[in-house]
Amino acid sequence: MEVYHKKSGRCIQSISFGGEGVGASVIADEEVGSGKLVAVGTPNKVICYRKLPSEEQIKDVLRKKNFKEAIALVEELECDAELSKDMLSFVHAQVGFLLLFNLHFEEAVNHFLLSETMQPSER
Repeated sequence: MEVYHKKSGRCIQSISFGGEGVGASVIADEEVGSGKLVAVGTPNKVICYRKLPSEEQIKDVLRKKNFKEAIALVEELECDAELSKDMLSFVHAQVGFLLLFNLHFEEAVNHFLLSETMQPSER
């Protein structure tokens, strides 16, 4: 399942349910409609998701090393004024450190340069 931004139509998050060919068959939210709980039914299971704070979603995506997805999510939330520009800088710095630890030096430096929170001596 892919989550799209309602205004831009841009995919901001992908959610995997299991093996190949297993698609969602039923998607519903709770009756009061607050959007905090979503149930997805597949041919062999029902999965319940609850809405997490934006920061928790971003941390989870970073833990999974989905760097592009994390940055896209932060950019979308920043456009909606849900997150500050500082958070985008923070995520670029985090992505830079994660890439540095994985020995992807050029990509890491590019993310460090995009981070406004890092001081020149830290870059």
